[in-house]
Amino acid sequence: MVNTFDAHCLVAYAKTQGVENTVSDRLMEAAFVKGWNIADIDQLIAIAVDEGLDEQSVKSILLKKQFKNIVEDDISNSQRMGVKSVPYYRINNRYEISGANSKEQFKHYIQSVLEKEKLDNMPSARSCGDAGCIISE
Repeated sequence: MVNTFDAHCLVAYAKTQGVENTVSDRLMEAAFVKGWNIADIDQLIAIAVDEGLDEQSVKSILLKKQFKNIVEDDISNSQRMGVKSVPYYRINNRYEISGANSKEQFKHYIQSVLEKEKLDNMPSARSCGDAGCIISE
């Protein structure tokens, strides 16, 4: 098992720079597609630099654990919410989906929530496909 604490610190920093989503996506790709060790600071720096972040700033932030408190607060908040596994999704602050699920299981859960919330009058809200679910306003 890989310790992802530094990766979470990188994401917290990336959020302050407006690139949280792209850095998060790259970390997921690195870990789950490419099999990289995202506990390795050099790997984290390479990902950050590829997304436009300054190499020396990222290295300093990771070595000094500058975003440690933010990540620890996120962990504490998650524990208070009852998160015990990842991935974890909370919908409308009422429904929870925890752990790895197939696309079909996830689609079923989303459709169940939609039915419970009586959102049947929103036809585009039921648009789930390979790329995910689209919920329009």
